[in-house]
Amino acid sequence: MREVNHRVATSLSLVASLVRMQTSLITDPVAVGALQETQMRIHAIGNVHRHLYANNQVGMVDLDGYLKSLLDELQSSMRDEARPH
Repeated sequence: MREVNHRVATSLSLVASLVRMQTSLITDPVAVGALQETQMRIHAIGNVHRHLYANNQVGMVDLDGYLKSLLDELQSSMRDEARPH
């Protein structure tokens, strides 16, 4: 099970990196925004996965830790959106 979880996490990271690379090649602001949103969603899925399997207690999540991490990611993405492109 640990190997499967590691492969899922690695695959999510790879997909996020591919989306980031594609974003850097595009100049259309609407397309860039859509790809950045996609990347944030991939990170959110990875975050949920990480919290679900962090302590080998499938189905048990440290809700406080997860929500804090989620809010931190949202804050970071809001700062990124406010930055001029």
